[in-house]
Amino acid sequence: IAMAMLGGTLKRRERFSARLGDVLSYLYMASAVMKQYKEAGEPEADKVLVDWCCHYLSANIQHSLHQVIKNFKQPWLRVLMRVMIFPLGRHASEAPDHLDKRLAKILMTPSETRNRLINGIFTQPIPTNPAGMANHTLLKVIAVESIQKRLRKALGNKEIDGLTYEEQVKDALAKSVINEVESKQLMDVHAARMEVINVDDFDPDEFIRVKTKKSKRDVA
Repeated sequence: IAMAMLGGTLKRRERFSARLGDVLSYLYMASAVMKQYKEAGEPEADKVLVDWCCHYLSANIQHSLHQVIKNFKQPWLRVLMRVMIFPLGRHASEAPDHLDKRLAKILMTPSETRNRLINGIFTQPIPTNPAGMANHTLLKVIAVESIQKRLRKALGNKEIDGLTYEEQVKDALAKSVINEVESKQLMDVHAARMEVINVDDFDPDEFIRVKTKKSKRDVA
């Protein structure tokens, strides 16, 4: 219909053709998701990933098609296309919150599903590989989770005090909430976590424009 109504102008209407291209891309990604799930043997644990992806892709396909229809100038054509494409209305929606939570748990917990998800990704924890460093740090955070819960509980009960994390750990050690080994583990993990989440910072002097003398050629 787009080609019939717009003809050669479809190529020049970039946003219009881009939305149609988006639909094709989302369909391709949905096919890839289903193919991966099939070839993995359709593991039940991976169904959360499939459900989330299909919700996300279907909602985006619906949105792109709606935008295409909305931008036809002829009212009768918009009505016709809505009846043809969305005869029962637009029902696709993004994943509900409970599915988001289940997906987040998979991403943050070591499991066979997570291993399949990151298969092929370079995860060596070297300074030049942010993904590898993040994955390595996650495993270290999980390892001290029980100690961290004890620290949070003591902080919530006002058994310990401290403005910064370092101060809280020191106070917990002084009051025997944690021992020396646990204190070192917490500080090591905290340092690794901050290394991953911190962004580059620059001294204000680095942003000061340096004045240079203009050569005669530059002036000319």
